[in-house]
Parts: sequence; structure tokens; C-alpha cells
Amino acid sequence: MPAGPRLAQSRGRPAKKTPFGKEIAAGSTATFIREAIRFWPVTYFSELCEIVRSIPEQTLDLTAPRTRAKTPSQAFSDFTIHREQGYWAERMLAAGLNDSIGSGYDIVKYGKSDTIIAGQEGFKEFYEQYQDELESVGKKPDVLVFEKNVVDGTDISMMGVQEHAGVVGNAVIGIEIRSSSFLAEKYRQKNKNDPKKFMSFTVKIEDIQAVMRWVEAYNVRHYYAQVFFDEIHMISFKRILEAIRDHAGDKTVYRIEENRRNQSKTTAYINVSQGVKIGEIKTPPTPISKMTELDSGRLLYYVGFNNGAVAIDRESVLSLIRG
Repeated sequence: MPAGPRLAQSRGRPAKKTPFGKEIAAGSTATFIREAIRFWPVTYFSELCEIVRSIPEQTLDLTAPRTRAKTPSQAFSDFTIHREQGYWAERMLAAGLNDSIGSGYDIVKYGKSDTIIAGQEGFKEFYEQYQDELESVGKKPDVLVFEKNVVDGTDISMMGVQEHAGVVGNAVIGIEIRSSSFLAEKYRQKNKNDPKKFMSFTVKIEDIQAVMRWVEAYNVRHYYAQVFFDEIHMISFKRILEAIRDHAGDKTVYRIEENRRNQSKTTAYINVSQGVKIGEIKTPPTPISKMTELDSGRLLYYVGFNNGAVAIDRESVLSLIRG
């Protein structure tokens, strides 16, 4: 394999890391990516780098170094409800994939779904370990899809980074699963005369950097799945980047704005029409009341989600996997 690019230190300018983890001399990240593509064999990661390089910084600036997040001091019911909904979405999609493609593929839990929350003993250590992981290998997708019998078991989420080293790279794809509190079809009908109002894949801009770092580590194709309360849609991470590059300013395809419901984090909302509808929620979840006692003595009440039924279209998923 040809050696990767070796950029000399600039006089008086310290080395830094690109948003994707590579240490280089201070300078342009775009220059580094361009040099990387020249020297490295064509891989999935290098294809993504090529797309990122062609996105104007005024459209999407990925050159800023990652800022390590501060440990939250307390949990709120709204956040905890959204977390529970996310866990339900993961369970539904994993179950649906097992039913539809399980004869040829294993669906393996990979991302963490710990129940510990801010305000509980051990949360600070857990959160710092998560930040270390983000800086080391990036953001892990929620599930991995392997060809049958390549990996033992259906849950590797508790394995460490070193243990993952010989396993994760054998996956066919990784899937980041996002949840939405909408009935997609009802929203679509309500806003059918306004093309700028659409159901979307929600992609935090800071996560784009973290996903790139993960792909760089394992070179496994990455996808996003958006689970509504009636539909499930899926899109490749590569297609997300292409949509941002090719449709700048077209707010019928995507928009980028701060999400006030999520700590004002800048988020890309990609029209689900850019992806593929892969299934439907046939039976909605049953809401259940939950309560957690925090170390301070505060009681946190929130809603969890149980049960539900999903139907996944086998051919739609296979076309994405093979794509």
C-alpha cells in the first residue's frame, strides 16, 4: 500500500488534528484531504473525503476542531423521554431487520444504550469514557449488519475499542437510528402544498465529523435510519453528503439550522425523499410511566415505550446493502 501523505511541520506552527482524527501540520483540512486522496487507495472513506472536499465551507464547515462536551449536571424529563423513544426505535428496526433479512445477515447491537443518566452515581465517569471514545474512533452506529455467522452473538456494545478492532471492520454496513415524534403521512398530507415542509433525516453537524472519524477507523459503509411512528426511512451517509453538496440553497431538499430542542445544536434536516422508505410501523408502541430516583433525592418522571409491530420491506433493505 502506498504511504499516506506526510505533511511537514510549518515553522512556528504546531501540529493539529483534522476533524477526522489525523494529525497534520497546521493548515487547511481541505489540503490534507486532497493530499490523502492522491496517495491512498480508493476506499469508502476516501470517497467520502472527496465529497466533503467539494462542499463549500460556507455551506458546511467541517474544519473546526471538535470541542469536548462538558458533563451534564442534571437530567430532564424531556431528554429522558426522547432517549426512551430512541431505544424503542432501535428495538423496532432491529426486530424488523431480523425478520426480513435475518436468514442471510446478523443484526448486531453496537452503540451503547445505557440507562444511567445525569445526576446518578457513576454518570460522570460514564460520560467521560464516551467522550474519550468519540475522540478515539468517532461515533459508533447503533447496529451493525454482518453476513451470517461472521460474528458471535447479537450484542457487542459492551466490548472495548481494542476488542472491536478485529470485529467491526467485517461488518457490511453500520446504521445510526434516529427517532421522530411524527406520523409522517399525516404531516405530509397536512403540508402537501408547501414543498419546504417535509419529513426529514435529522443529522447533527457535529455528528458528521464523528461519523467520518468512525468510517476512517473501520472503512464500513454508514447509513442513517429515521423511525417515525408510522414509517421507517433509510439513507446512506454518502448520499447525505452528496445532497448537501449538490443542492446548496434548495430548501426543498435540506436545510441547516439550530435545533432549540437539542441544546441549539446545528442540525441538517434532509428530506426523506433523498432516501428510501424501507418499512412501516404496523402497531404503535404502548406508553408506560417510569420513574428514576436521582442521587440528590429528586424523582424524575418520564414516559417509556413498549411493544409495537414493524414490517420491513426486504428488497428495499437489500438494495441499500448491496448498493
